[in-house]
Amino acid sequence: MDRDLKTCETTDSFVCDDYTEEEPKMCELDQAKTYKGLVGIYVDESTITYIDGLKGELYYRGYPLYDLVNKSSFEEVAYLLIYGKLPSRSEFKSFQDELIKERNIPDNVLTILKSFPRNTTRIELLRTSVSALSLYDPDDYDFSEEANIRKGIRIIAKIPTVLAFSHRIQGNLPLIEPSEDLSHACNYYYMMTGEVPNNEFTRYFDKILICHMDHSINSSTFSCRVTVSTLSDMYSGITSAIGTLRG
Repeated sequence: MDRDLKTCETTDSFVCDDYTEEEPKMCELDQAKTYKGLVGIYVDESTITYIDGLKGELYYRGYPLYDLVNKSSFEEVAYLLIYGKLPSRSEFKSFQDELIKERNIPDNVLTILKSFPRNTTRIELLRTSVSALSLYDPDDYDFSEEANIRKGIRIIAKIPTVLAFSHRIQGNLPLIEPSEDLSHACNYYYMMTGEVPNNEFTRYFDKILICHMDHSINSSTFSCRVTVSTLSDMYSGITSAIGTLRG
């Protein structure tokens, strides 16, 4: 239906006509020195990892990395980082059993893995899969320390399954389900290759994993902390960290 359109009224006045100061005021933050890429910025100190770059020494919870690498396993060091102390034999067994129990991933997450383009990188697969896993975690909306520990254990247990399944899907290979009889490192290799590694290889793999378990307040840790400091959930924090690691 046709209707008359009135011409919008215009004005010849502008804010600048009445602005008498030579320059607009700026907040102090605008005038402060900026540090591109967070170079030179110290946001916190880690209570988990201490790095002495000059001496080439690294400590997890006060224990030299050298000793942990040569005398420990991934599971034992993971327990140390989470709980702040080394486990007793019974605590170690209970922790290991919990990791084994949580290795499987939901069918819907597997469906998502199968839908990714074949040229998707591992870090992209991991980032999206961790985000999807949050939808199936019964503790997703529980922010208590106990629930956060349970969520952390689930994430640790499921990441090797996600990566191994992705590797075999992209290679058009049959999937290998997680074993209930193998260690964390040994099971990861088994799901990737279909072969159980010997003890020597498993020890080397354990050492590699231990060396990469924590590196103080790096970029990934910082982005994770920014996310969870908004009262977001653990999975969102880990997803942020993985996205940062991709850079």
